[in-house]
Amino acid sequence: MTQLLYLIALLLPCLLFSNPKDIFYSLSHPYLSPVRSVDRLELLFCGKKAHETIRQLLGWETETSFTLDDDVSTIDLFSLEYHQGKVEKALTPILKAQAKAGKKVRIAISKPSISNISKRDDQILRSIASAGAKLEYFQNNSSNLVENVNMINHAKVLLIQKQFNKDLQLAKQGTLVVGGRNLGDNFYFEKWDSKLPNLICYQDVELIVSSPYLASDAYQLLNAFWEREENIMKAPIFISEENGIGDPADPFTVNGHEKARFFMSYPFAGKQATSFMEVILPLIESAKSSIVLFSPYHAPTDAFTKAIARALERGVQVTIVSNQTMDLSNKPSDNMVYQYFLNIYQNLPLNLYVWSDDASFMHAKMATFDDEVSYVGGANFNYRSAYQDIESGCLILSKTLNEEIKEILQSITPKLKPFEFIPISAFDKAKIGVLRPFY
Repeated sequence: MTQLLYLIALLLPCLLFSNPKDIFYSLSHPYLSPVRSVDRLELLFCGKKAHETIRQLLGWETETSFTLDDDVSTIDLFSLEYHQGKVEKALTPILKAQAKAGKKVRIAISKPSISNISKRDDQILRSIASAGAKLEYFQNNSSNLVENVNMINHAKVLLIQKQFNKDLQLAKQGTLVVGGRNLGDNFYFEKWDSKLPNLICYQDVELIVSSPYLASDAYQLLNAFWEREENIMKAPIFISEENGIGDPADPFTVNGHEKARFFMSYPFAGKQATSFMEVILPLIESAKSSIVLFSPYHAPTDAFTKAIARALERGVQVTIVSNQTMDLSNKPSDNMVYQYFLNIYQNLPLNLYVWSDDASFMHAKMATFDDEVSYVGGANFNYRSAYQDIESGCLILSKTLNEEIKEILQSITPKLKPFEFIPISAFDKAKIGVLRPFY
């Protein structure tokens, strides 16, 4: 009965509103921000360009020198990993300098056993903490073994606020960086220091969003992590007005700007926390013409698969891009886990492609729904992102960004191949079934 009521609550917006644009405005949850207008919206598929952009946001003027921006008030950094290298060298000096200057700098990384933090990586992070930053290796303390292993910080967020007014809880300028890249050179470059581990190159995206109000929302949602007992079990308080632009409670009055909403998913907080599926499923259910989904670890829940099937029945064209087989190091292997989950779509009339370049790994998490609504973030379309991991991302209302994601699909077509349905042995099926919560 409880599951039935949950399904009705989830699908009710789809019955009341007719398309993804309406759903974008109507979705409501304590850990999903209001609709906000944005001043800058930039999708970065090129890792080198993403690295250069982040350096500029932090104040780097040349390859070796930066200007400490006195206007910076807060820097929040969430990442699964943080590794020594070129990218780290752009972040560490700024984080240490701003922390020493008394600015609020907070860093959340997953526990070392999950994030592959080396001794040297740990030394670097602790040197930032010694300068005055707050550092946490997130470890879920649960009596449930599966939850203890699985509930990790998988969010990838960089939030920079300038001239933050504590009374108003609003900064004069705020920039948010979300996406799928972890902080390691192999997420940004095709080649890196030979002294570093022999890792595969990741193809990924990041979204740069500038908006003081969306930044304020993100700040409140990130606070829900840092102040668990006091904040996370009650709804964060969002600012209700955008001066000179309109009232987010009536988003149709916000004219002339592209729109975005930021979300955080905190499964360890219990029923009150947002599930990533609560954000995505209504968008799938409301799509009228097309859905494009990128997810490197595609292991859909039953609800997700059924929503895709219903979309196909409505005549929606569905395209999914993923990876077929990889080992724990994300290198091609005979691992049949993701083969098994992609096989679920065997009898459905959709376009299913997998990455075919053995020298790299498709790691982007993004989606488009019809012509205007998009998703970019760190969450995969799988069980872990739905119910286990801390996740983050943005919903965006922008025809331009929607088209850019579809253009990325066209640009990588030479590196894609149609998915090959291969039967899975009964033994592998049973093994995967037992390990389902880990995928």
